[in-house]
Amino acid sequence: MAEYCDVGYVNGKPVCYLPITTPTGKVRVLRGDQPVATRSTEIREGDVIEWQISYFADERRRMVELATLLKLTYDNSLIADSELRQTLSKIVDDVDFFAEKYFISVDTPSLPEVFHGFRVLRKVIPILQKDVDDAQVWVELRHKQRAVGFQPMLYLRIPVDAVSPSLTGRIAQARQIVAWQPSIPVLFETLRAFSILSTKHHDDMIDVLKRVLGI
Repeated sequence: MAEYCDVGYVNGKPVCYLPITTPTGKVRVLRGDQPVATRSTEIREGDVIEWQISYFADERRRMVELATLLKLTYDNSLIADSELRQTLSKIVDDVDFFAEKYFISVDTPSLPEVFHGFRVLRKVIPILQKDVDDAQVWVELRHKQRAVGFQPMLYLRIPVDAVSPSLTGRIAQARQIVAWQPSIPVLFETLRAFSILSTKHHDDMIDVLKRVLGI
């Protein structure tokens, strides 16, 4: 069962509490594209925290993470009613979706590299990426695990120097949790990214916005 990250509203700002030492969790530290064993490896400047952010839990009955952050910022007047309604109108009109337009392929060059008698091929994976303030929205297309087709996976990548307490130059403590304050543009761009991933994600974002607005 997925463990969802706690989020809150502190001193006039939304806050996310990210556990970085859970091996099978939704949050991990990356160096380049490789996971860092935070309990045994010193965290460096330039490392990033990758968070596979969610929005619904319990078969859509409960809002979590992104949806809760949007609700908190709306209820505390950090996001105007008109902004959310305008965003909803734009999303409703979307007709092109990432998972339906792009696919994973294998590059087969005419003169491939050979390793011990085997051809070396490279898989081409479509990725969506956008820098927003101190974070990066990152989407990878992956094969579905129990079905035919592709599924997009969305992550937020956050520099380690954007969280507190500071992690740089040390290993993480047991059950280490760090706090990060996402900006309003980060929340909007994450919402926007989810809305263009697939028909299902698109419909989910419409549902999220309607729940936040109470309509």
